[in-house]
Amino acid sequence: MTVTFKVTCANRHQFEAVGTGAGSYGEFVMYGAAIKAGPAYLFALEDPVYREVSALIDELPETRGRSELQRADLLQEVFGVACDPAPDGSRYKIGFPPCPTCGTHKLDTWSVLDAYNGPVLPVTHQAWNAASKAQKTAWLKDALARTYPSS
Repeated sequence: MTVTFKVTCANRHQFEAVGTGAGSYGEFVMYGAAIKAGPAYLFALEDPVYREVSALIDELPETRGRSELQRADLLQEVFGVACDPAPDGSRYKIGFPPCPTCGTHKLDTWSVLDAYNGPVLPVTHQAWNAASKAQKTAWLKDALARTYPSS
């Protein structure tokens, strides 16, 4: 279930964004770099690529010694590498979009406004599915290095 949230960023700018409602286990809304490109929907429990990326992350030497919860956080941070680009050409990211006023990803507050009935794009994986395991692993290692430079 998708809902519209009223979001206030860390710099006190307010905007609306689509997200998943309470009790939506395994469901995620993803955004590219621009909120105007619109949200995309991922039902991770039924997405074989989500399971594949999770398994590949578990195999990486960079993730050894991390707890299951830490690996799940890593998966959500870098999963966009396995998705085809957003309409604006950027990589999708799970979670709220950056603030359209200042660009920060840091949020102060958010609250549900109403159910969302607008368009939501499906997440697709054409490039990922066409790639070799070695290429997929390289993409994940690169995404982890960009997301966690000290890892």
